[in-house]
Amino acid sequence: MERVGQQVSVGCVSGRGFTLLEILVASAVLAIVAVGSAASIVTTPRIMRDADESSSIRAAVHGMVSELTAAEFGTVHATYNNSGFAVAGVTAVDGDSDGLPGLITIESIGTGSALYYKITFSVTWKSINGTRTESSVHYVSNVRGDTAPPTES
Repeated sequence: MERVGQQVSVGCVSGRGFTLLEILVASAVLAIVAVGSAASIVTTPRIMRDADESSSIRAAVHGMVSELTAAEFGTVHATYNNSGFAVAGVTAVDGDSDGLPGLITIESIGTGSALYYKITFSVTWKSINGTRTESSVHYVSNVRGDTAPPTES
């Protein structure tokens, strides 16, 4: 026996189609996924820029550390203390006195034959997320090969 005129609905057990509630739930899930995807697309360039800035800062500080450790120990403080340095791809904050985002400060530690310089490299720059600062501390000794920092009291 053959039935004529019966309709078949795909994806629905009852044969009547999707209910309004099912359509609303599916639309809400789709909207949540779309908003999440759009947010990640918008924030990815910011994250990449932030990573590029941090990488440039690490490279500039590494270069300055190499320069300071190669310099004559007795001239390091007079030559580099309170001096600025450039960082590729990073802009100094408005009002910076020398227009360079990096600053080197040097503090003498110890006396006699064992003298150390505590060298702080600070970089303050205009980021897409506002003003940011990163600092790094390194020690240089007048004894060649001695890079261990002294114990400070």
